Amino acid sequence: MLRSSAMVPQRAANVAKTYTGMFDLYKPAPMLSCPACASPLRKWKGKGGPCALFVWEQGFKAPIDQPIDDDLRFSLEKRATWRLPGTFRISSSCACGVKVDAEGRCEDDTWTHTRVLVSP
Repeated sequence: MLRSSAMVPQRAANVAKTYTGMFDLYKPAPMLSCPACASPLRKWKGKGGPCALFVWEQGFKAPIDQPIDDDLRFSLEKRATWRLPGTFRISSSCACGVKVDAEGRCEDDTWTHTRVLVSP
């Protein structure tokens, strides 16, 4: 559900149910490592954002990219209005076979913190 004003920030919670089959890509900074083998984890996905195949990079308010066909991609102006929720989860898989989950947090609409969640 898009709001009529292009400059009003779009909240992920507004559309999460609309795009249930898709996800977003995430780039934590600094890069996170596997808690089992310490290998760097480069590919992160999550469904806590708008799930519009956006690429989110820690330190930025809006998605930095949307690597899909031009005719399906939001304009730069529209993409600049989207925001992540205050907290969200992302996941990655390591070559050693471990699935790793992490939690991201936003302050003032900017993704500022990410921590690996360790399973008991």
